[in-house]
Amino acid sequence: MNPIENEKKMLTILKINEYLWLFFIVVSVSLTAYMLIVNDRSQAIYFLVLTFISGLFYSFKRRQRIRHAERILNSENSKKEK
Repeated sequence: MNPIENEKKMLTILKINEYLWLFFIVVSVSLTAYMLIVNDRSQAIYFLVLTFISGLFYSFKRRQRIRHAERILNSENSKKEK
């Protein structure tokens, strides 16, 4: 299998992982809002922390995917020049 094909598959996996963390952010924000409305604020703090952690992981994965895409693009460009 071509190394570029492997890199593109990895890029797809990174994109799915990024969307998964974005989904966790949406769910945790929804749960935080629900806990603030229905229950007391002390229980909502845990979901707020989950939102913050999910946001950090989302930003890490997004940065990783962008760097990986740039590396693939640079690799393809260098092969075209040869």
